[in-house]
Amino acid sequence: MRLFALVSILLALISSLTGCGKAHSNMQTLYTSDCGVNWKLISPGETVPSTVGTCSYRVDIPDYQMPGDTRFKVTFLHKAVADVEISYEYEISEPMKFIQEAKFLGSQGATDDQVKLAAQFEQAENSIIDKSIREETTNLTQEAQIDEFDQAKFEKTLQEKINASLSPRGVHLKSMTFVLLPGPQTQLAIDTASAMKVYASNGLTELGQKMAIARAGAATVNVTNVMKPDDNKK
Repeated sequence: MRLFALVSILLALISSLTGCGKAHSNMQTLYTSDCGVNWKLISPGETVPSTVGTCSYRVDIPDYQMPGDTRFKVTFLHKAVADVEISYEYEISEPMKFIQEAKFLGSQGATDDQVKLAAQFEQAENSIIDKSIREETTNLTQEAQIDEFDQAKFEKTLQEKINASLSPRGVHLKSMTFVLLPGPQTQLAIDTASAMKVYASNGLTELGQKMAIARAGAATVNVTNVMKPDDNKK
């Protein structure tokens, strides 16, 4: 699920609250009087300055954790290719940095059009968070051996690197789940490599090689049992 649906619901609430001129506790309210050149963070409960002309307006950024997910292909050592699926919870930890990174959010047109603003929040998620996730994941996997992949260790290291990359952008991943999805041929290679290590540790390398060759050349046979009406009477 992308952020679009979540923000669409949220914006309906924001629209009803904006008229009272107060900054709310579940939002991070930014105000500009020079068309987004400079911004001021308004503390919860404080009155937002009046808008004068087209260059003064507010932008409300969620102040709570939000979900995201992405899926893409990566390459490990020796050109082993696999899909990865990453789900995460993130927060906009520093809105002043975030608004400078996602400049398209800080425009008068975006704040007036709820559908446009929701779409632009999704664009920010794609261009800032997902971009960093892809880059850092690719950097790590290309140096990793897929048959020796330690998911827990990799996941911890990856989250640390992603957060280091996102910190200057005002975003922080609170949690992340990494799932490796190798294709059938890659999975077969992983299983074979693991099996060969077991054979070798028991002095059965030659047998392991023969078993691997036999398995690679074996055909897949599907058997379907069809019951005749009379079989139920036996």
